[in-house]
Amino acid sequence: EFDSDTQLSDTADLSSTVELLNADSSIRVYLVAHLQGTQSLEVLLRRSALRAATLRESLISLGVAGEKIVAQGIGPLAPACDTDNCAERIELVLQ
Repeated sequence: EFDSDTQLSDTADLSSTVELLNADSSIRVYLVAHLQGTQSLEVLLRRSALRAATLRESLISLGVAGEKIVAQGIGPLAPACDTDNCAERIELVLQ
């Protein structure tokens, strides 16, 4: 969860993600941020890119090597998933 596009929530727990990424030196991922809303496409793309970059920097600060992570925001350009509320989500995609 995010308090703002450049600030993770205090309740965000990244420990399992850090553990996963550090468990195998060959793992490389894309952080793909999705964000839907009524704002323009350009604004949603920019905001989702900020969120992906914010999460990347947080993971790096927790000990994950930066070269393992590529951050990308795609705003509303991918369909929402079928579960409850996932219009604002970040997915880890193996490279």
